[in-house]
Amino acid sequence: MQSNINLLKPLVSIIITSFNRGHLIEKAIQSAIDQDYENLEIIISDNCSQDNTNDIVEKFLDDPRIHFFQNEENIGMLKNFEHSSFTLASGELISFVSSDDFLINPSFISDAVKAFDSYPNIGIVHACNLATDSLGNTLMQDSSYIFYQNTFYKADYVSGREVFNSFPKCHSISFGGSVFKREDLKQIKPFIEGIHSFDVCLSLQLIQKYNVCFMDKNTYVVRRHGENYTSTIDDVDIYLNNVRYIDIPFDRAILNQFDSEKKLIQWKNRMYVNYFFKISLAFFSTSEEQYTACIDFLKKNNPNAYRQLIFSPKFHFYKLLKVSKLISLLVSFVSKLKNWLRV
Repeated sequence: MQSNINLLKPLVSIIITSFNRGHLIEKAIQSAIDQDYENLEIIISDNCSQDNTNDIVEKFLDDPRIHFFQNEENIGMLKNFEHSSFTLASGELISFVSSDDFLINPSFISDAVKAFDSYPNIGIVHACNLATDSLGNTLMQDSSYIFYQNTFYKADYVSGREVFNSFPKCHSISFGGSVFKREDLKQIKPFIEGIHSFDVCLSLQLIQKYNVCFMDKNTYVVRRHGENYTSTIDDVDIYLNNVRYIDIPFDRAILNQFDSEKKLIQWKNRMYVNYFFKISLAFFSTSEEQYTACIDFLKKNNPNAYRQLIFSPKFHFYKLLKVSKLISLLVSFVSKLKNWLRV
């Protein structure tokens, strides 16, 4: 079955949402402009910034592909995504570039359009992500690429079922470096208040219906800095509410009989264990109260995943590292070792 996209030269929308990112957004805009695909619109939706964002964007407005919109008030991150995607954008295909990130592969959109045209039933095209610090000095491969570089990224396309079952290792089919059909986003309505992992939640639903094309090209750079949304979260309730990014795709899979109930429950347990492993450790050395809240929530809402986590030697080993403050040294060592092996 072929994609239902009209691929003679479909309009593609690159969306850049922003709020007070005047010091970073220029590179995001330029990287979108540098795409070699012809039928392109670049939607910049500013969420009532109070900095110099307007001055930076105005430098690019001579380019007819750029459409700059400013909200009269801050409508919130998710509402801004929703407004820009479904009201401002017109493309059959859609991709997102965060105002603090940027693209480094000029043929990304062109290659994605070809993938939708060439392979059966493609719902997502996802390229390699890199991460860098705020100065752009350190580039690191996304961790899921390390697991799948010789399989998913070498195949023409991968069945959605295979990708779904590979989670949580293949965790990062995020908005960054991805292209979707805008109509699919409209149907799923991914911008759900209280879920900051909404991009993964979307992907986990799409791959129950479609195949995925993984492009083996470094394409999207995530800039890690203290202003990233997830870097500013210190409230355990936000993380506990975010667990719905697992529950919603699980419920859809059960409803549509995507797989046997037993296998789907096992999948959900894996996802829960992986998620609570991370957030519990994050609070373990900073707040005993919030750490306890994580563990209590898991025990109440998923007893099987709770037992798997509590009886995991790896979990207690990492807790020991946290207490001894060795984990930061270990992470630093592993990062340096990976960079050295890559040279």
